[in-house]
Amino acid sequence: MQDLVLLQLARVKGLLSFSQAADSLSVSEDELKEPFNRFAAEEWVAETPRGWRLTPVGRKVTADLIAQERESLDADAVSAVYEAFCTVNDELKATITAWQMRDAGTPNDHTDAAYDQSVIDRLAQVHEQAKPVLERITAVAPRLNHFAERLDRALAKVQDGDHTFVARPILDSYHTVWFELHEDLMAIAGLTRAEEAAAGRAQ
Repeated sequence: MQDLVLLQLARVKGLLSFSQAADSLSVSEDELKEPFNRFAAEEWVAETPRGWRLTPVGRKVTADLIAQERESLDADAVSAVYEAFCTVNDELKATITAWQMRDAGTPNDHTDAAYDQSVIDRLAQVHEQAKPVLERITAVAPRLNHFAERLDRALAKVQDGDHTFVARPILDSYHTVWFELHEDLMAIAGLTRAEEAAAGRAQ
């Protein structure tokens, strides 16, 4: 497994446990012990009771690895898939807002099953729109291939009745995984969240 996959996952999650990483990347926890022990020996990560976190050295190493990756990618192709992602991102943001709010002044208390189902159906439609974009992303930047499977799993859990997988931050929910994908795409495109927020494209 590429070091950058794990380091970037730790960066975007803030804290990353073995179980979280194993679940996100569909690997066994045993496969993760060697790289994380090596990261710790290099002082790239520090262990806490809740998981691993990047140290300042680890953040620099991660940024350097992303910069190296960016140089190896087709910049025009990265820009094109990022623009395609942003088109779907607008609809995803609107869908998550609908899940959280009935209207501008009314939070969704999730007591209206028909309303919630309509939003879940809308999320499934967004996912269908996202599939060809995810394929293009993986073709341009193979390291990001885990995101498509994670989004598939999150939607499947929502459709099976576990609605926490729509947007709960502490889980690999649909919104959490989408947010992490956005972070990775901005990184390989050489963009910052502040820049994208100013442009109205960051979540």
